[in-house]
Amino acid sequence: MDQNLRSKLRAVVLECRSLLEQSIKEELQGRFGIYASGKNGHLIIEDETRMGHLDREEQELRKALLDHLKLFGAEGQTAADSLDQFIRETAFTWLNRFVAFKMLEARSLIRETISRLENSNGFKMWLAEPGNEAYLSDYERGDLPQNGRGEGPRQRAYRSFVFAQCRKLSEEVQVLFDPDSLPSRFFPRPRVLKGLVDLLNDPNLTEAWQPGNEETIGWVYQGFSEQEKKNIFFRLYSGKEKARSRDIPAATQIFTPRWIVRFLVENTLGSLWLELHPDSVLANSLSYIAPFDYRQKANNKGQRIKSVKEITLLDPACGTMHFGLVAFDLFVEMYREEMANAGKPGWPEKPPVESEGEIPAVIIANNLHGIDIDLRAVQLSALALYIKAKTLNPKVQLKESRLACANVHMLDGDNLKQFIERAKLGPTHKRILTALQDRLKESEQLGSLLRLEEDIRQLIAEEHERYKREGGQLSIPGLMEQRFGVEAGQQKFWEKLESQINQELDAFVRDRTGAEAEQTFFAGEAAKGLRLLDLMAQRYDVVVTNPPYMTSRNMDQALKNLIQKQYPFTKGDLYTCFIQRCCEWLSSYGRMGMIVQQSFMFISSYEKLREYLMSKIAIETVVHVGPRAFEEVSGEKVNTVLFVFRQEEDPKARQNAVGTYFRLVKEQDSEAKRRRFEEALINLRAGRDDPIVYRYRQDDFDAIPGSPWVYWITPGLREVFEKFPKLGEIAQPRQGLATADNFRFLRFWWEAGLDRIGFGCKNTREAQATGKRWFPYMKGGGFKRWYGNQEYVVNWERNGAEIRNFINPETGKAYSRPQNTDYYFRRGVTWSKVSSGNFCVRLSPGGFIFDVAGCSVFPPEDHLLGFLGILNSKFIQALLKYISPTINYEVGHIESLPVAGEWNIKLQELVTQASVLAKIDSEEDETTWDFVAPPDWPDGTQKVAERHAQLAEIERQIDEEVYRLYGISDEDRQAIEAELATGSIPQLDDDLEEIEPGDSAEQEPSESASREALAKAWISYAVGVIMGHFRPGIENGVGRGRFDSKTAEQLQALEDQDGLVVVDPTHPDDIASKVLCALDIMFGEDEAAHLVKQALNTNGDPLLSLRDYLTDKFFKEHVQKYRKRPIYWYLRSAKGNYGLWLYYHRLDKDIFFKALLKYVEPKIRLEEDRLKTLRGRRESVGSSGREAKQLEKDIDRQEQFISELRDFEEKLRRAANLHIDFDLNDGVILNIAPLWELVPLREAKIYWEALREGKYDWSYIAYQLWPERVEELCRKDRSIAIAHGREDLCEVEPPKPR
Repeated sequence: MDQNLRSKLRAVVLECRSLLEQSIKEELQGRFGIYASGKNGHLIIEDETRMGHLDREEQELRKALLDHLKLFGAEGQTAADSLDQFIRETAFTWLNRFVAFKMLEARSLIRETISRLENSNGFKMWLAEPGNEAYLSDYERGDLPQNGRGEGPRQRAYRSFVFAQCRKLSEEVQVLFDPDSLPSRFFPRPRVLKGLVDLLNDPNLTEAWQPGNEETIGWVYQGFSEQEKKNIFFRLYSGKEKARSRDIPAATQIFTPRWIVRFLVENTLGSLWLELHPDSVLANSLSYIAPFDYRQKANNKGQRIKSVKEITLLDPACGTMHFGLVAFDLFVEMYREEMANAGKPGWPEKPPVESEGEIPAVIIANNLHGIDIDLRAVQLSALALYIKAKTLNPKVQLKESRLACANVHMLDGDNLKQFIERAKLGPTHKRILTALQDRLKESEQLGSLLRLEEDIRQLIAEEHERYKREGGQLSIPGLMEQRFGVEAGQQKFWEKLESQINQELDAFVRDRTGAEAEQTFFAGEAAKGLRLLDLMAQRYDVVVTNPPYMTSRNMDQALKNLIQKQYPFTKGDLYTCFIQRCCEWLSSYGRMGMIVQQSFMFISSYEKLREYLMSKIAIETVVHVGPRAFEEVSGEKVNTVLFVFRQEEDPKARQNAVGTYFRLVKEQDSEAKRRRFEEALINLRAGRDDPIVYRYRQDDFDAIPGSPWVYWITPGLREVFEKFPKLGEIAQPRQGLATADNFRFLRFWWEAGLDRIGFGCKNTREAQATGKRWFPYMKGGGFKRWYGNQEYVVNWERNGAEIRNFINPETGKAYSRPQNTDYYFRRGVTWSKVSSGNFCVRLSPGGFIFDVAGCSVFPPEDHLLGFLGILNSKFIQALLKYISPTINYEVGHIESLPVAGEWNIKLQELVTQASVLAKIDSEEDETTWDFVAPPDWPDGTQKVAERHAQLAEIERQIDEEVYRLYGISDEDRQAIEAELATGSIPQLDDDLEEIEPGDSAEQEPSESASREALAKAWISYAVGVIMGHFRPGIENGVGRGRFDSKTAEQLQALEDQDGLVVVDPTHPDDIASKVLCALDIMFGEDEAAHLVKQALNTNGDPLLSLRDYLTDKFFKEHVQKYRKRPIYWYLRSAKGNYGLWLYYHRLDKDIFFKALLKYVEPKIRLEEDRLKTLRGRRESVGSSGREAKQLEKDIDRQEQFISELRDFEEKLRRAANLHIDFDLNDGVILNIAPLWELVPLREAKIYWEALREGKYDWSYIAYQLWPERVEELCRKDRSIAIAHGREDLCEVEPPKPR
């Protein structure tokens, strides 16, 4: 089906849906008195006394609908949501039925039914059949009189005819055509019926209904779900809501292109067939199979002769059974071939069927299996297979297909209890059903990912043991006792148990005719659950699917928790969970074919999945499609791969398996990829090489750290590795200090304070001479190219005495590893060992100790800028994506890079310019010690963008120079840049990317978003000025700003000398008033108000808005910005109606007493006076009347506020009475811990408990609070003794110098 026809079909489907849904809503409201009200979505149900216009049938229908809505309300849905779902399902059911009628008419499988409505030949012939005389009479009476639905006698007769057609079809496709289902009973009214048929009769759609276009059904399904899909992604990307399990079908449904389906089916089912029968003539027609020697494989395995009737195929996310339809055609040819060869060597003795006419029914009954979480998809799968089978043999009678819905609504245990009691099931049935009840409820979340096979096996084994223990026997026909412990025997037991339960369920439904809808519903769902369990418990020769893609970040908590529990090493995405699940379903030497995201092949978070696969399967064929595999999906984020794996039990066979890889990442669309793939196949079959085809031995993946499936590398790049010296030969990369306890020995610079840090040291001797405790520390960090990530300091006092003495007291071995100390404080080039972005390096400007995770290289000084330029080039990025396509950049990876040893002055000048521009970013970030001020307001965002554009141009010139230095040919250069530009070399943060179908490329932050961030940065700056953290106008001071002297002096005057302010509009030290004053000084009153409105997205009063922000979101944002080490502490009352702010660097032992005396106690007295005044007014006005009632409310509110203040006072006094003399060397988190009752920081309580337990006895706060415990520890631990200056107590000898 071409794109033009698909577009027309989509438009018609959407129009049909709108027509049907609107009509159903109108009928439910206008006739049945059931509707959702306005914006609040409450369900309105009019009183039954107003339903006198309904006839008896309609009254029963109304009651059935209300019962249905009540049932789904019991499952947690709102009544309005349940109504919307019912309307949608009813519209979907009738649209699908009319689509089915059109397709069946086109194939002459039914008489004309809908194409001309009441004038259809099929209707007229039905009227003439015996028994339909009454309907004929109605037809002859014409269109009048009409009933309440607008139907005349003729229309009512036509409705009966359509129902008769549905009933007949339901004998073979009940899941779609069941005439007794609730949606069936809401037949479209005549006006709607005519509109629907007119739309479907559009001549432009004629081709869609014709034989050969069975995939029309899939496109109808996708088109119908389009609006839900848009709504779900809007919720996801607006940040309002995560995806629920019931969103998965719409959010992840996408129709797989036919060429992809054909490739996967032929290379799984087709390959299996050719392996069983190397002499099969089907090899000539299976043109999508990647060539391999089937005879050798078959001879090596010596598999038993297996009939086609025994070959099973499962699609566990079947949608509309697209894979099954293509497999159906192949199965037909396999049956025909086996019939022709039965009795010959290598073939079964007997034919699989007696005649070709039986083939369609046997395929559906034995070979094809499908599971989907969406019942609508299961309906359409049944229809698709029905049409396929009937087209091949119109006379064939179909049994129930092997399809199951993986969404079982089991309700509660009361229904199960009633069923068991009424059916008189034995104890075995009772125990097993009860045990499975809760697990089946998880099917609503997990669908096909529900794993019950082990549960079933365990339950059966327990029953067996129970009977043996009690001296009884399990009487199961055909199952011998000695075979019970094997899987085949247990399967037999389960099949018998399932059969017995199904019989009882059928009887239960018959006996409960007219009973409560809930009980009938339970019986139906229980039967559906048993059918699902039956399919899940089997093993399959072929598993093939296009699973849903959804990153765990977008799942709601319920789904995420289940996924994490069931699939611990594949939990990152639904598709990776499906990879693992499909492996579990494979029988010996079975094949598995999927189209999934490419990220599992490369990124480190799926390394365990790759290990798992390497222990189970052999890779046969991979088609690396990359982006744009689906015409309906735009953007680059949906990067796909097709693969075919073979279940392989022999470890050596797995290791030596050589897979065939097709690289289609550069083709522009799905059609171009198809053509290029077919071209490559033709070349392979002709014995010609093709540049997109690679052959790779499976065990060789282990040669690269993390075992990424990097199957390609160009000869030119290999030559570069051979031609140029390795980086390690010129300047050996070094790993630095491993403290073994970063929490103890590292701080962010803002915790220590600049005056405590030893800057500018050239070596360890100079550092020791400063007498400082803290020194700059290069510890890796996020993506920063050229300059940055200078935020940590390390305790290297007395040449690291405390760290060097950090030893295991039992073994005497050092925990820490101060390696390569001769390189400390040198200038060099450094990078992050772990990075979620592309590899990049930056200057380590000297004066730094470096970390094991902030790896460094120290080239000769005249090589330094050259190294910086080369390692930051696109060329090196490309090389690293070959040798380390993970998020880890180990020293071993870097030292193996080829380095051009000579470069000119031009490269060094460009690197200098780039570094200068990058440093400006640091000067505009308040968490760096370079900080001057945020970008200018209001045009700072534009200036930043211009600067970044200038930097990008310099980086382009650096890339040009690096290509020249390495002598890279234009051809190789274009290949490298194309790889990087298309993202076909796996992005290291693929696991963090949105990968749902429908995603567009990641966007730069909008101007409004950037302006909001800029405005908030200036508010944070103003807070820092008031607290005394930023020093406007002070030379070399942090946050010195770019102000004239007068403005700087005005800002300096706002500094609170004790670093203590209050959230209180009645107090002169109110933080909001001071912040707004600072903004007024910097920008003027009007612009300050505009800045506040821009920052907080509000048009309210700036002061009030600012106060709300400072009492709510600011602290949370500050904690996030300062990596959970906040320097402004917000102490607030229990309900948040009162609070104090204090500055970490103004902490002293009296600060809490100051807060009590200066703020809290006066505030309580003031509020008590107000309460007294209110009580006096109440006495004067009496106890009745509106004013008295209002005063009662005001008094109650005031009493609660005073109680809240007193609680705050009590907690603050408790902290003050600890008399802690704070030592900033302990760091923020331990100093804030005693205030855990007052600060909205979850970690504070955690660390307070840890302090009490003695986990941080090296800290000064621990020594103050528990001196005896700490001094005892000083006797045994020299490192602790050094920390407290109590080496005089230590009884342990210092370690020998290393």
